[in-house]
Amino acid sequence: MQPSSPKVGHASSRDWLYPALILINTLNGPGFVVLAEAGRQAGALGAVLLVAAFALLATFSARRACAVAREAEAHKIEGGGADLAGPCRTLWGGRGARVAAAACATALLACAVAQIVLCVQLADALEEALVGRRCGVVVRLPSLELTGKAALFYAGCRPAAEPLPAPALEASVGVLLTLALARLARRAEGPRTQGVGFACFCLGAWRWGAYLRRETVADRAVAWLGPSPLAAAPAVCFNFACVLAVPPLALRGRAEAAARGAGAACLFMALAYAAVAVLGAGGAPTAPSADALLATGRASDLAAVFFLFVSQLAAIPTYLAGADGLIKAHLVAADARRADALAAAAAGGLAIAAHESELFVSIVDWTSLLLLGFTNFSLPLVLDVAWGHPGLAGEACPVALRRLSRALASLTVAGFAALVCREAGAPWFVVAAVAGAAAGSPPAGG
Repeated sequence: MQPSSPKVGHASSRDWLYPALILINTLNGPGFVVLAEAGRQAGALGAVLLVAAFALLATFSARRACAVAREAEAHKIEGGGADLAGPCRTLWGGRGARVAAAACATALLACAVAQIVLCVQLADALEEALVGRRCGVVVRLPSLELTGKAALFYAGCRPAAEPLPAPALEASVGVLLTLALARLARRAEGPRTQGVGFACFCLGAWRWGAYLRRETVADRAVAWLGPSPLAAAPAVCFNFACVLAVPPLALRGRAEAAARGAGAACLFMALAYAAVAVLGAGGAPTAPSADALLATGRASDLAAVFFLFVSQLAAIPTYLAGADGLIKAHLVAADARRADALAAAAAGGLAIAAHESELFVSIVDWTSLLLLGFTNFSLPLVLDVAWGHPGLAGEACPVALRRLSRALASLTVAGFAALVCREAGAPWFVVAAVAGAAAGSPPAGG
């Protein structure tokens, strides 16, 4: 499929700054604070190579997503170019578009949940460091161990060292504060909100790096290649999950500006990620965390956690808005307010359930290399091949770029399909067979 490419408006080349700001805040996710641990697993060189590989893949996928979004908008296809599900409709029909929309919406909600959970954890840690206790509302779930004297519902405070009575759900001060600020950030979405998030990230990242250098590097030699480089791949992959946020930025003639912004954002964050991973490669045996940072008792370290908390809030509206759009356009016949409420309620409910359990780890693990891998990297490249490699400004794509897109589409589809089988416990020959079959699955393009 290779339709002609009529022009849709025009945007100044300086318009890349705002998309870059949005995508930098989107890239600033839960994986940032665990990249030091990824550096220990992969080693300094291994972590830098992983960061570089995913940064280049995210940049290229984002550019192709911008081109596909522009082409879909130019030809006024059903569903438009505001997401990656719309272009699927012309290739695989309504069912294919709904499957793609469900996968993309789930991935975006998983990112929102992970972002909210990290904010909750940082807010709870700040509360415990400042007042030595955690306050909130606790609802105990039915259990065989629950006696008649145990309260099913209570509100109050408990010492920081006292574990949450299980099984129970807790709406702590951190939960309530995060959800309230996330809603406020969504209502005030714009350059100012994104600018505050970016500034706070720079301040928090600077202090986090200073803490890593001060507390974990010491006299230990940096390991250039760690014991398990591939174990660090999920955290690195999760940190470059920004492509789903790109298509809305490429509409109304801004495809080229959005592509430049995506490239600038990936480069900026790749440098930040690589620095943190290299510092972590020479780290202490215990993985660094926000709790360890707060335990130093320094005002600057307390401020670092606060800045990281505020910076994480800026991406939540982006993820929820993307999920809202997919739900409203392809999945549920609902007005904007109902779609907004559905996505926000799903993200908030999962965050409350996950922030004190292993469910958070499972969300990150299963959505990083698997669901986010397919929707952020494979799907844009498959669509690019199927749509005949459209240009960013209506021009024909060079032959070399077409070949690279086809090769990366095959590689990412095969790689992520193999990872699904591996996570499911399939034997190696099944993994190899599935990878080989998936490598030829991207549709032929013009």
